Order: sequence, then structure tokens, then C-alpha cells
Amino acid sequence: MSEDPSSSTNTETTFTKSTDKEWLAQRAVDDIIKIYVEPLKFNMSLSSLTEESLFFGSLLSGRWSLPRTSDDTALVVNSKPEVFEHIFNHIQRGICPIFYDKTKGFDYGLYQIVLGEAKYFGVERLGRWIESKGFEKAVFQTITWTNYTAVEGTVKDNVSADIDIRQERLTRRMNPRPIFSPLGDPSLNPYVRFGEEEYVQTTVISRKTVWDLSFAEKFE
Repeated sequence: MSEDPSSSTNTETTFTKSTDKEWLAQRAVDDIIKIYVEPLKFNMSLSSLTEESLFFGSLLSGRWSLPRTSDDTALVVNSKPEVFEHIFNHIQRGICPIFYDKTKGFDYGLYQIVLGEAKYFGVERLGRWIESKGFEKAVFQTITWTNYTAVEGTVKDNVSADIDIRQERLTRRMNPRPIFSPLGDPSLNPYVRFGEEEYVQTTVISRKTVWDLSFAEKFE
């Protein structure tokens, strides 16, 4: 005897999304909101998010419908996680990013990408940091050089990449030698002869990268 499907008990629970107002009220209790940037979720302070970002301040004002994940746990944002990470770090911790490599220098291309996201999300301080090139004042190089007179070939090759050693062969005058007059009286016709000698001049140029992170922390 087959069982009538209509007589079976349905044990499945229907998932009902909360309203936007209820959803925000729940997150305001702990001041934590999840931002979903596929495939990552970022836990952010709700108060910091609305204070530091014009975009989120407007979106979470209650005037707009909130794009939420299917499980109703996070707010969906269209961005790239590797770029949004810098928005996250700035809003949460006030970090002004420094994209610098000792060999390649500043990554201006990445700065332009982050600047575009900063403008989109209305993170004004981060935008000012990039547009004013404040990062160039937070990282800089000092260069010093010293000349030595040394024997050629005494410099080792396995020196630091931050040190440049140059050698060149030069000629200089020696101390003058007096040559006396054939008449035997040097006061009558004195003159001097300058000898010459070769020597090797070694110039040591050292470069040092200085990170002034306090400038980034104080930037307004």
C-alpha cells in the first residue's frame, strides 16, 4: 500500500529573511557587520564603516534596500578582495598603504586602482593620501658617498646591493722637486719640476631606505 504524499509531515523549516531595519538593528548590538566581497568576508565595525565611508554611510542609512547574501549573514559588495582589503585596513585601522619595493620603487599602478575604489566608497582620507602622494614622504632614500685612495683590486665583489663601489685610475702631481741653476746660485734661476704618479680612487656610494611610518599615522 503506497503512502499518500499529501498525508506526510513536512519537517523542513522555511527560511525567512529579516527586514533591512531588523537586520541592521541586530548588527548594531555588537557593532559588527560582515561585508562579502566574493569569495571573502570582512568583519567590520558598523560605526567605523558609516563614519569613514560616504558610500556605506548612505547605504546603511535605512533609505536603500540592502544587498545581502542568501544566508542573510553579510552585506554584498561588488569589488575585488585584494583591493577591498586596503579599504578595509584603512577604515578599521586607519592604515595608509605604502606600496614600495627597493628595486622597483613605488607601485603607482596599484595606487591608482586603490584610489578608484577609495573614491567609489567615499573614503576621503585614503583618497587624499594617494592623490597628494603622501606615501612619497613616508619612504625615501638617503645617499652618502666617500672617496678612498686604495690599492686597485682590494675591493670585494660580495658587497651589499645597497652599496655601489666604483674604482678609477687617476694621475696626480707629486711634491715639487727644486732644480737649481747651473750657476750654482738657486736664487738666480730657481725652478721646480713636478713629478706625476698614478693612483686608484675608490668611491663607496651607500643607499639607505628610510621608512617614516609616523608620517602615515599623522596624515590627515
